[in-house]
Amino acid sequence: MPTIPANIFWPAFIIGLLSVAIGASFTILYFAQSDGGPQVIPDYYERSVNFDDVYEARQNSIRLGWSVDIELFDDHGELTLQQRDGTPVDGAEGTLTFFRPSQALPIATVELVEDADQPGEYRFDNIADLPGLWDLDVDIERGDEAFTQIIRHTVPNS
Repeated sequence: MPTIPANIFWPAFIIGLLSVAIGASFTILYFAQSDGGPQVIPDYYERSVNFDDVYEARQNSIRLGWSVDIELFDDHGELTLQQRDGTPVDGAEGTLTFFRPSQALPIATVELVEDADQPGEYRFDNIADLPGLWDLDVDIERGDEAFTQIIRHTVPNS
């Protein structure tokens, strides 16, 4: 087997190592930029100024004592809303906002539609079609009562 002369082998070896390092750097740079760049929460300053109002709304929701259960199916979802004693909460209106925890902007907001046959049951269009973590921001009102809660839901791989 022929041997490579040292005056060719070592410069080629150093150039190969540098090429691998440069290639790895550009690969890391590509993957670092492929997620859409920095995620900045819109109106973050106004949201921080109004944090006391958001906190008070969440505390009022806890005092109200309603509980939410969400089931996601392929094309729709079902939300069950109950009072503290287990009786259904009917006649409410609200929205459900879908977020990915890794993104600053919401994916979609859908209306909750009450099921006429089942009190306390609300249907909505399921937007969470990709597997992974989803944050579901529930905002419901019934008369003077307002309820808000964020539910983390995992959509499994199909």
